[in-house]
Amino acid sequence: MSTTRILELAAIISSNTNTVNDYYQSNGLPSPSFDAKDSTVIPMEVDSARDAVLDATMELHDLLLDPLDLMYHHFNHNSVLSLHAIQRFKIAKLVPIDGHASFAQIAEATNVRESEIRRLLRYAMTFRVFHEPEEGFVAHTAASKALTDPNVDDWAATVCEETWPAAQKGFSLSNNTVQPIYEVLSASPLRAARFGGMMAAYTASKLNETNHLVAGYGWGGLGNALVVDVGGSQGHISTILARVYPQLSFVVQDLPAAITQVSLPSDLAQRVRIEAHNFFSPQTVVADVYYFRWIFHNWADSDAVRILRALIPALQDGARVVIHDDCMPDARSVAQWREKSHRSADVCMLELMNARGRYLSDWKDLLLKADARFQFVGFTRPYGSDLAFIEARWQVDQQ
Repeated sequence: MSTTRILELAAIISSNTNTVNDYYQSNGLPSPSFDAKDSTVIPMEVDSARDAVLDATMELHDLLLDPLDLMYHHFNHNSVLSLHAIQRFKIAKLVPIDGHASFAQIAEATNVRESEIRRLLRYAMTFRVFHEPEEGFVAHTAASKALTDPNVDDWAATVCEETWPAAQKGFSLSNNTVQPIYEVLSASPLRAARFGGMMAAYTASKLNETNHLVAGYGWGGLGNALVVDVGGSQGHISTILARVYPQLSFVVQDLPAAITQVSLPSDLAQRVRIEAHNFFSPQTVVADVYYFRWIFHNWADSDAVRILRALIPALQDGARVVIHDDCMPDARSVAQWREKSHRSADVCMLELMNARGRYLSDWKDLLLKADARFQFVGFTRPYGSDLAFIEARWQVDQQ
């Protein structure tokens, strides 16, 4: 009898789960758990086995649903409703980390009917946010515990109150404005701070860890170079690089509002400085490298071209432009669960900013459209990272 696809998937799951489990046991690590007391970290050494398990379990799950159930499970707005209630009423903070709270207690604290609290939280429990250890009582899981972190709480609020309305009719229509998102958010201290917290939570994820930044590009081969960290906020990234590569110096540029109350380490004062600059304005600092981390994905092509062209007044022959941003994977070129993350981010850029994720060919076209003297040099995506390095050199003789 020929092997069926569901049995093939079961074998993949079994084999690769054994690989992950053996690594945990041989290194004395706790097995992954939903328990709020556990903090599961998936080691890089078993990433490929994890990819195989996740993709196979997703496919097996989907194969065992009929078409309507499949769409219902993947395209369900109720998860946003449940998450919004949890975030808005700060329910994660109402449940003791090492204990539990009753539905009645949560209802009293939130001034919401107990029946509504019960139905919303029991739905959230189906995707591992909280659990019901005994009838009528709510306790934390690792996921619900994460919502007690202010930055993760900001992420939840941004998803529910910014991106979800934008997904329905676009950011501009949902906010009745023609202003770009950053101008709208900056007019509200609450929304601006919440968006900043959301980004902090997102950048803290394993897929965006700074070790990929430090080891993923040849910073050590630049020599005594000056790096302009364009749109570098309060200098977090430049500070990390400056400590690892003492031969490098940095100028961090961002809008005045973004660099207020900046406090750089005193021992780096000679090599890291902050200055106000709008990256749509002509660049004034002559440097060896112009580094853009997570900038261009927020902007449509026309604006991205303007950002690149604004560099030209300061560029000398051979100057590098290092773009550290998302590079969309080709279909089926990465694990499906990773591909889904990229596709989701791409759609989010459409909703919020009329921007998009770019494939490698798009990045090359963008550089050429800005100016033929931006010569594409190379592309690399460190293993395990969401972000890729796209590098160009300014070549005067290409005009």
